[in-house]
Amino acid sequence: MNLSALKNKSYYLFFSLPFLIFIAITGLNFRLMKDECFFYRIIESFPSSYLQAHNFESLRYIIPFPGYFIMQSFLYKLLGSAIWQLRMVNIILGFITIVIFFRIMRGNKLLQLNRGTAIFISLILLLNPYFFMTSYLIYSDILALCFSVLAVYFYAKNRYLVCFIFCGLAIFTRQAYLFLPIGFSLDIIIKNRFKLGNIVLFIAAFSALVLGTLFFVSLSNHTGINYFLIPSAFSRYASPNRLIISVGIYSLPLVIFQLPELLKIRNLLFVLALSPFQFINANTQLGFFIDIGWGVASNTIINITHLTHQPMVNIMFVLFWLIGAFVIAQVVLMAFIDREINIFYIQFLLAFIMVLFLTWYFSERYILLILPWLLILLSKNFKMPARRLAVGFVVFLYLLNITGFYLFVLLSPRSC
Repeated sequence: MNLSALKNKSYYLFFSLPFLIFIAITGLNFRLMKDECFFYRIIESFPSSYLQAHNFESLRYIIPFPGYFIMQSFLYKLLGSAIWQLRMVNIILGFITIVIFFRIMRGNKLLQLNRGTAIFISLILLLNPYFFMTSYLIYSDILALCFSVLAVYFYAKNRYLVCFIFCGLAIFTRQAYLFLPIGFSLDIIIKNRFKLGNIVLFIAAFSALVLGTLFFVSLSNHTGINYFLIPSAFSRYASPNRLIISVGIYSLPLVIFQLPELLKIRNLLFVLALSPFQFINANTQLGFFIDIGWGVASNTIINITHLTHQPMVNIMFVLFWLIGAFVIAQVVLMAFIDREINIFYIQFLLAFIMVLFLTWYFSERYILLILPWLLILLSKNFKMPARRLAVGFVVFLYLLNITGFYLFVLLSPRSC
C-alpha cells in the first residue's frame, strides 16, 4: 500500500482511537450495568431464557426481537463466557457503524462534504453518549443501528437486495426499525424507479413486515405489535416535547457551529407555529421529568438544576426544547426549499414518527434511530470550524463520555 492510499485510510485511526483508549482504561471488565444483567442472562441460556422472559409481567413490553441474542449466544458458546468478550463484539460493531456512516457521507454527491468535515461529523455521532455507551455495553441497540446504516449504504449503491436483507436483520434485532424498508420503498415510489425487481422487493418488504409481526404476536402476547401500539399508554408516554428536547440536547454538538444558519427568520416562524405544543400537559410532563427522568442528559440537567432552584429545571428544558424545535425547522424547511426529498430525509421523518407515536415508552436511547440521518441532513452547507477548535471540541466530548462512564459505574446501584 502506497503512502497516498495509507493516508486515505487514516480515518480508521480517528474512529478506533476513542474505543482503544476506553479499552485500555477500563479493560471492559467492569460489573454488569443496568439492562446488561437482563441481556447477559438471556444470552447465557438462549433460546429457553428468551422465551421464558415473556412470562414476566415487568418485562413483557421491552423484549427486543432475538437477532442480537442469537449472535451473542453463538459467540458465548464459541469463545467463552467472559463479559469483556461480549462487550468487545459491541465495540467492533460500533467501529463498523461509524466507518460505514463516514462512507455514506463521503459518497453522497448532494452533501459534497470534504474528508475533514465528514470525519468531524462522524466523531460527533461516535461521541454521542448513547452511541458510545451502547458500543461498550451488552445492549442490542448498536447491532440494529449497524444493520440500518449498512442498509442505507447499499441502497445508495443501488444494491436493493442486499439493502433489504440488512433491513430484515435490523428489524430482527430491534423491532423499532420497522420504518427502514418502508422508507426505502417510499423513495423508490417517489423517484419512479418502478423496475420489476424493485416492485418485487417492495412487495417482499411489506410481506416480511406483516408475517414477522404476526409470527411474534402468535409467539407471545407480550411482544410484537404490543410493543408499538398501546392506546391506553399513548397520552402518558408518547410525548412530542420529550422527543423535541432530546433532539435539542443531542444535536447541540453540531448545531452550536451552525447558529446563524439555524436562527433564520423562516425557522423562527416555524418554531412559533410549533410552540403551542410546549404547553400541552406541561405540568404533567415536567413532573414526569422530575420524578423519574428519562436518560443520561435529562437526569444530569435535573440533578444540576436541583442544586439551585426548581424553576431552573423548567428553564433548561424549555431552552433545549427551543433548540430542538429550531433543528427540526431547519431540516423540514430545507427539504421544501431545496425541493429534494432524499432517502436521509425520508428515514429521518419515519424514524421520528416511529419514536413519537409508535413506541410505548420514550427513552433517550431511541435518539439513535434518528440521530444518524439528522446529522447527515444538518451537515449540508456545514462550515467546518478551525482545526484546533474542532480537535479541542472532540477531545472535550470524549472526556465528557469518560467522566459520564465513571459516574455511571460509581453512582448506579448494583443491578445484579
